[in-house]
Amino acid sequence: MKIVLINCLSFGGSNFEPPIGITMIGGYLKEHGIDVSIIDAEILNWDNNRVENEIKKIKPQIVGVTSITYNRFEALDMLKRAKKLGYKTVYGGVHATFMGEEIMQDYPFIDIVVFGEGEDTMLDICRGKKLGEIEGIIFRDGKKIRKNQPRLFIQDIDALPYGWDLLPMEKYKYFGVFASRGCPFDCTFCASPKLWNRKLRTRSAKKVVDEIEYLINKYGKKRIHIKDDTFTARKSWAIEICNEIIKRKLDLEWECLGRVDTVDEELLKKLKSAGCVMIEYGVESGNNEILKSINKMITVEKVIKAIRITEKVGLDYTTFFIIGHPGDNEKTINDTFNIAWKLRPQSLSFCPLDIFPGSRVYDIAVEKGLLKKFSWTDENYKNKQGQTVPRFQNPSLDEAKLEEYAKRFYMRYALYTLMDIKDSKSLKYLFLNEYVPFHFLLKNGYDLRLFFIEFKNAVFLKSHLIKKVLGFLILPFFLLRIILNYAKTLWRKIKNVL
Repeated sequence: MKIVLINCLSFGGSNFEPPIGITMIGGYLKEHGIDVSIIDAEILNWDNNRVENEIKKIKPQIVGVTSITYNRFEALDMLKRAKKLGYKTVYGGVHATFMGEEIMQDYPFIDIVVFGEGEDTMLDICRGKKLGEIEGIIFRDGKKIRKNQPRLFIQDIDALPYGWDLLPMEKYKYFGVFASRGCPFDCTFCASPKLWNRKLRTRSAKKVVDEIEYLINKYGKKRIHIKDDTFTARKSWAIEICNEIIKRKLDLEWECLGRVDTVDEELLKKLKSAGCVMIEYGVESGNNEILKSINKMITVEKVIKAIRITEKVGLDYTTFFIIGHPGDNEKTINDTFNIAWKLRPQSLSFCPLDIFPGSRVYDIAVEKGLLKKFSWTDENYKNKQGQTVPRFQNPSLDEAKLEEYAKRFYMRYALYTLMDIKDSKSLKYLFLNEYVPFHFLLKNGYDLRLFFIEFKNAVFLKSHLIKKVLGFLILPFFLLRIILNYAKTLWRKIKNVL
């Protein structure tokens, strides 16, 4: 049996990390004797025409495609092409997990949808087990669509093998590692609570560090991203991993996701001593009422305390913010920017609230009738950022206003930083950060007007005159960085066409 697993183009070839999910499935299939190939179209910057040509060369019996909600149409188009070529088609991933029955009804070229964890399910499919006996799938039985019972979670995730040799590892800027699966928290905007039932399953410290050491020894030193939803959810276990890294004297840099209510000085010091250089915090809002309403279970005071400890320890930190939560208004959204500026992270994001299947926000949107005119199969739908995922429609803030806030906050934070350079980390933010401050796009005259308004506000920001002079001296180089960012984006698109 020969199978191809595909990660379709999603972010224009700008993603720097391997697709861990299908890599683990690929490694599991390979370990059990299945002839498996992986095509990561994202890192290769291949459109579906190029991927289709590669599939023809491989000539598999099964084509499996994974996707997140954002790139579902690329995945569905790839599955349609595979079906026309005569291959069995399998669709998996988070979007397929929550929308599987609707997908099977709307897209007759899909033979099987896998929901939940995919390792054992895909192995059963590849081994030709009767579809009616395979847990965790939706399949066609003549003209009927049948959904089997869910598959139980894999308890011993230590037993899952690596699949890194199935990928072009030299092309990735970073390596990603999962040390655990699941998250015990219950945030309303996230699908994780329903996906993992709020269960946290951890790999042993030895296995996690074995994998990190394997990556370094085989593929060279690159920054490691520990991709767990909350690496710091279980303090004693996180410290175990740090101690194992320290014991082996590994020379590496790594980063992880944490929560402000699961860290303390002891843990953060241990992270730093083990080579952690960045911790990412989901703050989400700068208003306590909003934080309570989204079930974040933190407060602004806890955020400030955790950030100050992180600074004291000497770790860099990223903060993520979402604007447009149910109940958000102009005041609460401005509270969010104000807390971001007070924290002064080395990297940050401001994102309008998107609605994802499986999240509590999705249920709220359905209950309020906000998705009556929306269809997940409408390929012509685009939100204000040009994406195919609907925004939460807050009565007091329409989507256009939210998009404007997000854009202005990126501009404001960058320009405030330019006019109030605190230290070398401020310069690093402006010139070395790969993701921000360049999330804003100057598409038209209105965007340029917003930029000049925020620039004027930055000029009058309360800061030392010397810092202002330095900001004006650096300004041409900052603008050049924006132009170069545009050029890189355009070049990726041109390469894709060529």
